[in-house]
Amino acid sequence: MWWLAWIGFAVAGNPYLDREGDVVASARVAESPAAIVEHLADLPRAAGLFGEGCLVRWQVGTPESGVGARARVTYTPHLMNRRLTLEVTGVEPGAEVEWDHEGPRGFVTVWTVAPVPGGSEVTVRTLLDPPGWPLRRLFFEDIHPAWTACYARALRALGRPWTPADAPAPPDEAAADGLDAPR
Repeated sequence: MWWLAWIGFAVAGNPYLDREGDVVASARVAESPAAIVEHLADLPRAAGLFGEGCLVRWQVGTPESGVGARARVTYTPHLMNRRLTLEVTGVEPGAEVEWDHEGPRGFVTVWTVAPVPGGSEVTVRTLLDPPGWPLRRLFFEDIHPAWTACYARALRALGRPWTPADAPAPPDEAAADGLDAPR
């Protein structure tokens, strides 16, 4: 019966039990909504948004932009290390871009853009179910804030001019990963 008391004690003292796991960041960007959506749907350009501590790999397949564009990515905010295949699954010109990160550890990221005076209001939201105990506390205290900071950095980068040098160098293993293979 001691185990029932231990579980009750653990649940009662868990401030993260009912907390939403979505990672969300918003910012005003001095670009038009159309330019932002175009940037986010073009995966070689989008790779330049994520800096050190957020991303270690962004390997673009074909096509490179628009719905159906794919990339193999490895995200690294804090202790998280997720290697996933990203696909652009939705583009609504001037309004929204959706990235689907495939697989059992995958997630969906939606970038919404709204016009405001002097540019756009951009919100990025990754839809997540937080992990269960014992990783829930680590997620909310370390990984979630680091991931939110990565998105804040990406939103700041959206307002900067982009050059191809901003994109990470692609590895030579595209064919081995099956990234360009038809589905």
